[in-house]
Amino acid sequence: MTLLKRIDFLFLLVIIYTSLYILLNSFYFFKNEQNLKKNYKSNMAGNRQQFEYIYKIQTQEQWEEELKKPTIEVFDVYAGWAGPCNAITSTFKRLKLELNDDVTFCQVKADDIEDLKDYRDNSCPFFLFYNHGVFVDMVQGVNASLIEKKIKQQIENEKNGIERVVFVPAKKEKPKTPLKLKKEKKIEKEYVIAILKPEVLRNDIIEKIIEMFMKNSFAIEEKKDIELTPEQVSIIYNDIPDDNPLKSKHIEYMSSNPCLAFLLAREDPFTLLNELSGPENPSVAKEENPESIRSIYGVDEIKNAIYGSKNSVSVLRDAEILFPERVTEIKEQQEKLKVISSRVQYTLIIIKPDAYKDGKKDEIFNIIKSNDFNIIAEKEILLSKDMAQEFYRDHISKSFYENLTKYMSSAPIYAAVIEKENAIKSIRNLIGPTNPEKAKEVAPNSIRALFGIDVCKNAIHASDTISNAEKEINILFPEIEELRDEVKPIIERTLALIKPDLYAEEGKKDEIISFIQEKGYSIIDEKEIKMELETASEFYKEHENQTFFEDLINYISSEPVYAMVLEKLEAIQDLIYLVGPKDVEEAKMLHPECLRAKYGKDILRNGIHCSSNEKNAIKEIKLLFPRVDPLALQSNEVERVLFLIKPDVYANNKKDEICDILINDGYNILAEKELIMSKETSSIIFKKHEGKSFFNELIEWVSNKPIYAMVIERIDGISRLYRIKGPTDPAKAIRDAPGSLRAKYGTDGVKNVVHSSDSVETGKEEIDLLFPELSEILLHESTLALIKPDAYSSGKKDDIVKMIKDNGFNILAEKEFKMSLDIAKQFYKEHYGKPFFETLTTWMSSTPIYAMKLEKENAVKAWRELMGPTNSEKARESAPQSIRALYGTDGSQNAVHGSDSILNAKRELNIIFPELEPKTSTLALIKPDAFGAGKKDEIIKIIKNNNFNIVAEKEFTMTMDIAKEFYKEHEGKSFFDDLTTWMSSAPIYAMKLERANAVKTWRQIMGPTNAEKARIEAPLSIRALFGKDGSQNAVHGSDSAKSAERELGIIFPELNSNSSSTNEESNEKTTTLALIKPDAYGAGKKDDIVKMIKDNGFNILSEKEFTMTMDIAKEFYKEHEGKPFYDDLTTWMSSAPIYAMKLEKVNAVKAWRELMGPTNSEKARAEAPQSIRALFGTDGSQNAVHGSDSAKSAERELGIIFPELNSNPISTNEESNEKTTTLALIKPDAYGAGKKDDIVKMIKDNGFNILSEKEFTMTMDIAKEFYRDHEGKPFYDDLTTWMSSAPIYAMKLEKVNAVKAWRELMGPTNSEKAREIAPESIRAQFGTDGSKNAVHGSDSNDNAKRELDIIFPELK
Repeated sequence: MTLLKRIDFLFLLVIIYTSLYILLNSFYFFKNEQNLKKNYKSNMAGNRQQFEYIYKIQTQEQWEEELKKPTIEVFDVYAGWAGPCNAITSTFKRLKLELNDDVTFCQVKADDIEDLKDYRDNSCPFFLFYNHGVFVDMVQGVNASLIEKKIKQQIENEKNGIERVVFVPAKKEKPKTPLKLKKEKKIEKEYVIAILKPEVLRNDIIEKIIEMFMKNSFAIEEKKDIELTPEQVSIIYNDIPDDNPLKSKHIEYMSSNPCLAFLLAREDPFTLLNELSGPENPSVAKEENPESIRSIYGVDEIKNAIYGSKNSVSVLRDAEILFPERVTEIKEQQEKLKVISSRVQYTLIIIKPDAYKDGKKDEIFNIIKSNDFNIIAEKEILLSKDMAQEFYRDHISKSFYENLTKYMSSAPIYAAVIEKENAIKSIRNLIGPTNPEKAKEVAPNSIRALFGIDVCKNAIHASDTISNAEKEINILFPEIEELRDEVKPIIERTLALIKPDLYAEEGKKDEIISFIQEKGYSIIDEKEIKMELETASEFYKEHENQTFFEDLINYISSEPVYAMVLEKLEAIQDLIYLVGPKDVEEAKMLHPECLRAKYGKDILRNGIHCSSNEKNAIKEIKLLFPRVDPLALQSNEVERVLFLIKPDVYANNKKDEICDILINDGYNILAEKELIMSKETSSIIFKKHEGKSFFNELIEWVSNKPIYAMVIERIDGISRLYRIKGPTDPAKAIRDAPGSLRAKYGTDGVKNVVHSSDSVETGKEEIDLLFPELSEILLHESTLALIKPDAYSSGKKDDIVKMIKDNGFNILAEKEFKMSLDIAKQFYKEHYGKPFFETLTTWMSSTPIYAMKLEKENAVKAWRELMGPTNSEKARESAPQSIRALYGTDGSQNAVHGSDSILNAKRELNIIFPELEPKTSTLALIKPDAFGAGKKDEIIKIIKNNNFNIVAEKEFTMTMDIAKEFYKEHEGKSFFDDLTTWMSSAPIYAMKLERANAVKTWRQIMGPTNAEKARIEAPLSIRALFGKDGSQNAVHGSDSAKSAERELGIIFPELNSNSSSTNEESNEKTTTLALIKPDAYGAGKKDDIVKMIKDNGFNILSEKEFTMTMDIAKEFYKEHEGKPFYDDLTTWMSSAPIYAMKLEKVNAVKAWRELMGPTNSEKARAEAPQSIRALFGTDGSQNAVHGSDSAKSAERELGIIFPELNSNPISTNEESNEKTTTLALIKPDAYGAGKKDDIVKMIKDNGFNILSEKEFTMTMDIAKEFYRDHEGKPFYDDLTTWMSSAPIYAMKLEKVNAVKAWRELMGPTNSEKAREIAPESIRAQFGTDGSKNAVHGSDSNDNAKRELDIIFPELK
């Protein structure tokens, strides 16, 4: 009995102890939740102790109370997600002990303090100084010496009675968001494999090694016990030769005992795993790397604790043996990393105190620059001890940490931000191994081998990963903005599932929901779901190659689950933290307060599922809650901004694709146009980047080239655009937003696809600049109004029309209209799949309706207000005078319809009133799959029901040559050969379609290219109904008006209105232009070519030698503007004389082109060896001769080259045949530089007569009289002084319309602008700036008379 009592007593003690332990643990969790998060992210590394002398402030009330204290206070202000600056606490402690009550230190969490809202989005530390409640100073960044200096200055000021002055920051603006924008920014991981050898497979050692992995930021993706065969070990140690005795020993040892294999992941894992493992020989490891795994746990070269993959090749090799189910994933990740590494990266380097003091900076920089690195920013810095500790805090647990931070803060360093493709890896290869002795052996030309002394004093530091580069740049270069994407943490939506077993337990659902809501989540939607097996497979599709996939989907679809869409700031990462690791045992060890630790049973039945990233959150919400928008609104306001498609992607025809993306995301395009911005305009649009290193390159890039500009709007439009565009740097976009525009098409930070306004205010400024006509457009906005069958059939039309007119609408068009069912389905396609769709479309096509095109300022909004709420009952309550309140019945039979956006108004008007737009044409092909399957009649029915006219149609079989010509834009793509073979394998059915907006409308009716995608996104489209995949997709349609013209010419050449057959069949002679180009004319081939022309029966009606100006060349070849050869062609054609002829013959255009031969001279020599280009040409441009390609072109080109032959000259008062005179001055700059003769030659070559001329020196009085119109302007004194400082050359010129002609020849006043827009003008060629611009000319006939009288008084 005594023994039993003792056992009972002991059992009671155990229960009491356990209960106390649980209570203490709960208390610890609620008091230290933020610290737990930091522990979790740094893999349980302990935080430094917080000292009692630092006060914590978290509320507005606490803040206000603290400011009342009559003392000097220093506030470390931080955002909750970033945490306080622990690196400065040792300085605070020392100062507190030294200064006692003279100063108070506080850590202030800004999240709930309104006064500090500007500091909520920053990880960079801010220290605010208050003296008796007055804001007196601020320090940004960790600078302990400066903080100490400012504290002591304030104490001194108080002692001396100096007045406290309110501190005003130099720039009154919100602090900039640092590089690392989010608390857990996703960085691309790379896989590596580690094997723990038999001798360390004890639980305590395994746990310690796992802790070492995690402290070094390795994620454990998977681990497994494994027994290796001798063959497998031989493959793993493949890098050791077979005849090396060590290999056989490894094979024998590793295959005779179990091992533990890990699949690890982190940035740049190989170097770190190698350092963490240590040298192969444990004896060497103890000397060189005493903290390594082999030093601590290794025995000899065989029993050396750990094996690690050396590189990406050995990872794949080892994975085939150890983790075969992950091989595909590892390969894909390696390919992705190759793409990322080929992009430009930024990284940090530091020339350490020893090398910098010894004057090695320039030598090191020369090595770096010679290896093609660009220096973005550089400066000398003296690190404080606190700053050094902050910089190297990842090494805080290592033995060298104290010596390293002491050394790095002992003397100045020199830091630089550098850039290059794959910069991080490249610079680390260039600097060499950490130990200079080892560097001398393996990399004798590396920087550390050349300049390093020992492991600490090794000359240079370089960031080792992308994330560390960003962190380190933030610390040392907080002022750099140009590498940053200024994106705030955003409100996100994510999905949470309570899994079947946990959901089945009574009360658990409510517990979890309560916990989630306490953490600040809003539940947007929630429901019980019984997943079908197919849905579960789609939900977990990313795991379909995993061994556990079947078990997982069978389990999740076995019983109901509870699904929730949650919303919160940074919801995705925060929920991942709250839910915890997937492995329940790991969750209990690393994060015991997380949901999986509390409710999970094993890795399959772990209680909760949550989305792992934004992409999965969007996919999962769409799958389970198709009517919920997966993206949270950041704003409830309609935001209107400017959107520009930059030159590169616009030239590559990506405009339509980008516009479709915007439209599909709900943006209204209010106005759009192609335009070319001047440098001045570009500088205004991109003014926020002025002063940054890339500014000039950016302005040069976007100016003087076609771009596409749009005014777009939608609710929450600005934040949505960040997702569509992606980060500014395409390399970051590939990593962080792989589906974004910049990831898909961007080149670098300048050529990054698109620009959009970053605020509504900026948007207004930019729109006013580029779209001054927008207000006029909106003033005459149009929308569609339909009187539905219920109201129209009951005779309410006149009453409704009266209300419309009484409310200030103009009715631009109106008609009774009977929708077909197909048109009704097309009209209401956005509602497809909703319960009311069939009923609505059947009803709307059952009887006539009355349609109107309405116009008014903000017509869409005004008409919707007049209609009232959709549901007529609700309308009668909230808008009793609205049309729906007066005439509607319910939510469908609600009397009227109105477009809900400008975009939809355009679409709907196009469906109902196609006759109001000019008709255009497009090509439609029914492809072999659909035509062969007998679907032609069904497709034609859809075409006709959508108001297309079929202008021409035929069955047609493409030859292979026609197919290749038709699809030549796809030449070189992987599918080209299959596509052209298939399209020429069987008959197709071709149609020329006509209607308003034919190209766009036909493409909408066809649907997305891929038929599977069409079935999801446009289920009523032709491709959804009849297509199979991306090629066999039933139909083809031209993608632009230009393509339609080209494709119709290929398929329907008989419809070509410019066919020459009529001329050929008649005896009527026509004319064309012939030019002998500079190559042939300069080579003396004129007579030979003229002889061939005459021998072929041409009459030469007119001929002359002629030198094109650049302007004439550009006008002549304007159809080629924007093509790669355009600049070279126009430069060459205006570089030397040519010989021009007007030729006459029956069908002259065709005959002359046949005599010239193919454009490319090489091709001419093969196909037409007796042609002019074959005999005298060199290549595709220098091909001897030019000829007009059509009668219309001939007329235009003859008008340019032979204007004197024009029988219908334009006669105006301004440009009559009467000659006038003007003054021309060659100013001191050009005259003093000896440019007189060149300028005079240009004057004469342009048809001016020089009636009088002389050298002349102005007196100051004459200069002031001459320029009296400018008196009072800033440049007046300088101008008159300069013009009277040296001789000028004056001329009286005569020509028809002399004033205008001379000013055109001079060019714009500013020589820089002249070089941009009139490069052949005098000022472009000889001027310097706006004053020293080579020449002067009178600006009117009156001024010409006045100025001639001043300069040539003798001619009066």
